[in-house]
Amino acid sequence: MEVVVPEAPLIELLGIFDESNAWSPGSICVSMEFAATSSATFDRRLKLADLQSIRQHVQINHWKPMSSAIKYSFQFNVASANIVIPALSHCVGKRIKRVEMHKCSDRQAFSNTFNIKCCRSILAVVTRLLDGTQISILRISLRTIEDDALNHLLNAVEAHKIDHLSLYAECITPNPLGVILVLSTHVRSMTLHQILLPVERKMERTSNFLFGQVGTDWALAIVHMLRGKLDKLLIENFWYLGYLSKDNADSLRTLLPALGKKIWLSVTCDKYPQSPPDYTTNDHSIQFYNYSTPAFLRIIHTSREQEQSETVQIQ
Repeated sequence: MEVVVPEAPLIELLGIFDESNAWSPGSICVSMEFAATSSATFDRRLKLADLQSIRQHVQINHWKPMSSAIKYSFQFNVASANIVIPALSHCVGKRIKRVEMHKCSDRQAFSNTFNIKCCRSILAVVTRLLDGTQISILRISLRTIEDDALNHLLNAVEAHKIDHLSLYAECITPNPLGVILVLSTHVRSMTLHQILLPVERKMERTSNFLFGQVGTDWALAIVHMLRGKLDKLLIENFWYLGYLSKDNADSLRTLLPALGKKIWLSVTCDKYPQSPPDYTTNDHSIQFYNYSTPAFLRIIHTSREQEQSETVQIQ
């Protein structure tokens, strides 16, 4: 029986940037970064893509951000997507280590209605470019995750066998908690990073607020998430400390080590009046960093103490 060895990911980092503005509506930039040792393989893909025949539709640049890496960028308009995307797909391959999407649903100052229309077009382009690929790490950085962005995100997580998902956002709408719970059933590792709200939506630092969800018992939500497929969770909420109180942190310290899983958890939380001592229970190290604002609670299985937040094993 022949053993099929999966293709190693050539592209270490694929970046997708919505660069639309009032002067250049529908502009999108796709960047691809890979090891310098893989340059010959990427050059072969470029030749197969025959990008020279579409140079009038795409601006191509390449440089070495460091001695060990090479980076290409492809800038084009969504109106040319039918011509450009098939060519870029040759360069991407079937496995990508990390994909980052930035501002693909952000509202610009010039026209909300106009920008939402552009957003939908760009998200459709992204979906086509990544069709059929396996992605290890997906990072999404948007001000508000809503409507089509949510649908594309849920579809991407299901379709691309993503191991780690990072969300950087102000709000998810509608039903932020429901969306997060659903996403946690599809990935092994997740980062949630709360972006500071703009001045017109200012909230107190003591608010129980995360991604637009107000007044939720996040300790129960975290336990629910980690009972399923998810076993690694980082929550960074530096602005609204009331989302995880001292009582919430105490619940997590009691419940998570008893789940029977090798948990990795690091979350910001409200400060304790007095720092509890570090200890180990059920092979989980419990540490409370009470010296900064916000404080940090870490509950990590002793076999995983050297892991960083966004590291995943490439299968």
